[in-house]
Amino acid sequence: MKLIIYNDKFGKCKMIVPNYNRKDDLLRTLNLLNNMGVFDEIDEQVYSNALDNVPDQANYVTTVDHTELPYNGWNELTKSRSAAIIESWINPPDTTSPPVVDMVKARKAKMDLEWRPKRNKLLTELDIDYQRADEDANQSKKAAIARDKKKLRDMPVDFSKAIEAITDPKELDDFDPVIDLIVNMESV
Repeated sequence: MKLIIYNDKFGKCKMIVPNYNRKDDLLRTLNLLNNMGVFDEIDEQVYSNALDNVPDQANYVTTVDHTELPYNGWNELTKSRSAAIIESWINPPDTTSPPVVDMVKARKAKMDLEWRPKRNKLLTELDIDYQRADEDANQSKKAAIARDKKKLRDMPVDFSKAIEAITDPKELDDFDPVIDLIVNMESV
């Protein structure tokens, strides 16, 4: 299946997927399922219609086969894609190559879109636990929570070398420093 890849006016890599369902409708309507020569003709028409949807401000417009796309962070369990990885696609300016994952962008996007929000949620929950421990005058629990909160706040710096060492998008997608911290929390 041919896909249209381009950079929008902000430099983000975008994709247009031709409506191949429409192709099936056309084939049924025309009752031409047995005429193999029509498939290519209709395929080109569907692709041409999709090409009309490329914005005027688009840069580096290229056509790629769906098998040429880079890793997209598909998770079979959640039936979703990693927004951080998709946001990190770049479309090379030569307009003949498929998009690639920019690992610098991917690392930043994983931190900003996934790890920090998860960490911030945990910090909020630990604030409540700390207040409860304070009300109970449980000094050891307060100290353990304070150490866990410090580890969470220091996470971007503490894991920076490990994150920088990752060069594969799938490996980056599978890595989660917040989970590593949760597993080793004292206050849980």
